Amino acid sequence: MKHCCLLLLFLLLIAAPAVATVMTPGQIIFKTSLPMEVKSDRTGLTAFDSYLNQLDAHNLRPIKAMHTPQYFLATVTNEPDWDALINGKLSFPGIEYVQPNYLRKLHVTPNDPLYHLQFHDVISSAQAWNYATGSKMVVVGVVDSGCLIEHPDLAANIWVTRARFREMA
Repeated sequence: MKHCCLLLLFLLLIAAPAVATVMTPGQIIFKTSLPMEVKSDRTGLTAFDSYLNQLDAHNLRPIKAMHTPQYFLATVTNEPDWDALINGKLSFPGIEYVQPNYLRKLHVTPNDPLYHLQFHDVISSAQAWNYATGSKMVVVGVVDSGCLIEHPDLAANIWVTRARFREMA
């Protein structure tokens, strides 16, 4: 059951962009095949840079918190042919995909007063709140020597196998 719930959550997060229709006007997101550094608002990939010129693209910048410098956001004056891009009718060497910057909205707002201080943007946890807000059936394993197991938010819900740690020491 736990595995089915996790699989369903994963599939929903993957499928969400396919059903989303609301996007940020004048913005595109693209992923390059290899890590790169954008210079002077261009990628150095001739065919794609020509396409960016057609869109009057500017303000190319890497997307923060991504694990490699392959994900970029660009502002465009001319909207692209989304049908051609999304359905694979238009592709560029060195570019894995180009997509709209879909708008996401929390349907459930976390009640954590320190939510704004957390790194939810790194792991996309904000999107997960739209699908699940917790379950006793889900077990999260944390391997961290800096965990405050007596913290009021954790103390009642944390499980520590102290006996095993003594055996290992």
